[in-house]
Amino acid sequence: ARGEMEVYVGELEAGECGSRLAAIPVLLRLPVCPPCVLRYLNYRSFIAYRQPDEFLRALLLKLMERNMPDIDRTPFLSAPEGSVCVACLGAMAHATDPQFHEQLFEKFDKCGYQYATYSLTVTLPAATVIRQHAVWQHLFLTTGNAIFQSNHSTAVIDTKESVKWVLGWILRQHRNLNFEPQADFNCQMIYKHDETCQEHLFLFQIDTSQIRQRKSRHKPTRPLPNPAVEPANIHAVDRALAHIPMDVFRKYGSIPPTKVSTVVSCDVSFYHVSVYVAGRYMKYARGLSQSPWVLDGQVKTESSVSQLVSRVIEPPFQCDGSKFSASGREDIDVRMLGDGRPFVLEIINPHRIWFTPDEYRDIQAKVNSSTNLIQIRDLQAIAKEDAVRVGQGEDEKGDKRKTYRCVVWLSKAVTAQDLENVNNMRDIKLAQKTPTRVLHRRSLCVRDRMIYRVHAKLVSPHFIVLDVVSQAGTYIKEFVHGDLGRTVPSFGTLMGCDADILQLDVLGVSLEFPPKLPLSL
Repeated sequence: ARGEMEVYVGELEAGECGSRLAAIPVLLRLPVCPPCVLRYLNYRSFIAYRQPDEFLRALLLKLMERNMPDIDRTPFLSAPEGSVCVACLGAMAHATDPQFHEQLFEKFDKCGYQYATYSLTVTLPAATVIRQHAVWQHLFLTTGNAIFQSNHSTAVIDTKESVKWVLGWILRQHRNLNFEPQADFNCQMIYKHDETCQEHLFLFQIDTSQIRQRKSRHKPTRPLPNPAVEPANIHAVDRALAHIPMDVFRKYGSIPPTKVSTVVSCDVSFYHVSVYVAGRYMKYARGLSQSPWVLDGQVKTESSVSQLVSRVIEPPFQCDGSKFSASGREDIDVRMLGDGRPFVLEIINPHRIWFTPDEYRDIQAKVNSSTNLIQIRDLQAIAKEDAVRVGQGEDEKGDKRKTYRCVVWLSKAVTAQDLENVNNMRDIKLAQKTPTRVLHRRSLCVRDRMIYRVHAKLVSPHFIVLDVVSQAGTYIKEFVHGDLGRTVPSFGTLMGCDADILQLDVLGVSLEFPPKLPLSL
């Protein structure tokens, strides 16, 4: 331990840390806990923060003995009984408390999540930002060292980072848990301190004419946040402090920060980022919407494609819910046939994430056996970055194609020559003004779309079955009847008569997503 102590002493006496050593007695007198003293010295040896308080206090006294021999070290031999660090409000002591470690281990053991790695999110009381600011200014006023005039947010190690250093090592040592900053599974630790929960309100009392607004040539100045409205927003308080000159802060704030008698409390919770599954659905019933149909706050349909899918898929993931998205949508009275329409289901906060291909096939089979209104196929896990593929090609420049079959009535009797003319049609350019039936939810504009080919089969003199291959996003019903001249040209105008659509089915969506699976249905 003595050799280890000497290593720390040598590192702390060198470089930037060495220029700040005069802060040690000032900080201990406030009182500031030994780990926080290291933070203000900007000491970045992560291992040091895991040391017991007694070791760190002895280290600081050793530095005082070597560099400030004239200062009486007796008052600093131990922390005053019942004292709480005025900087972190006891957060560092809490992070090194073995009793809290046991509670944290138990929460991880019983959380019920599947994960390989974890990340840690630490949220501190807003008062810790104000107090760090106050301590930093107190150091300048006491020592006169110009280094304490710099921005404290970059010159002092953040408390939450120090907490992560300690707890990450503890969880690795005792539970063999691997920490990754961007891990999908997250442990959220929210620290609270009732004694200082109103401490930020003085910021609201400051005359805004005394606050310097930072200007930018490229974007307007952000208005100062109102901490009285956002009492728990540590970032809002930090932004407010960044605009306040030292003399103004001294007038309204407390330098040094006042002593406190209670330590922080900590709420621990867990969250897993969304995972994604994809597949294709076929819809065999007319009158079934893709998503719940809500009008004036009232649900107008008993079910929907998304509900029929999600109600079966969600339970195995033990999740909080899901979000359904698909490659376009058919109208409620239109069937989706053929190989189906690609869809993605975002699974929110799943507890279980690992499934074998056989398990996905079982889930798919349960969906298909639960209803005769829809079927799904090719159900599989996908990466988040692949989820956006479900919407590719839907805009005007997209090359996604869709195939439709519709039953069409024509006001004139169809001849063999009419059929030949129709079946030779290729690459019909449309100008479609937003249909009247969707004006309540779509912006009014003219959309350029393409009909690549059509093929008609005679049913009776006035009725045909018309197959259409079109660009994604084409309004097929309006292409047939013209929507009172809002779609130009329409099939009716091309035939030289009135036309109307009686039934419509989607036969295919030309998107190679998700990959087809063997024996999917």
